[in-house]
Amino acid sequence: MRTLCIDRVTVVSPDAPRAAATFERLFTLPRAIGAAPVRGAALTIGDARIEFVTPEEGTPLAEALRTGGEGMAALTLGVADLDEAARTLERAAVAFEVRIDGGRRALEIDPRAAHGVRLTLVAHA
Repeated sequence: MRTLCIDRVTVVSPDAPRAAATFERLFTLPRAIGAAPVRGAALTIGDARIEFVTPEEGTPLAEALRTGGEGMAALTLGVADLDEAARTLERAAVAFEVRIDGGRRALEIDPRAAHGVRLTLVAHA
């Protein structure tokens, strides 16, 4: 599997717009054009996005905020071939599930297989 880029980093916060405004001001990052995450905001850095999210109660991200506090909660990597990535994970006996992420097919890897990181793979050309 060839990893091409960081697609996005997801940061959880009880006040996502405020957290995004802090990063926007301190690091001169522009707002992302297009769909922003629900209950949040997104900034761009190169071709990647930093999404700031106030998660819905009862979701895995809400649990991450409750147990780990404010901060990075998930990492999404872009890969050259999602089917190849799935085969690589299967051969390595890594648990994952296929889901739709922002209208794209994605592989969500079990955090126990990625040292606690909520890791998602999406196809990038």
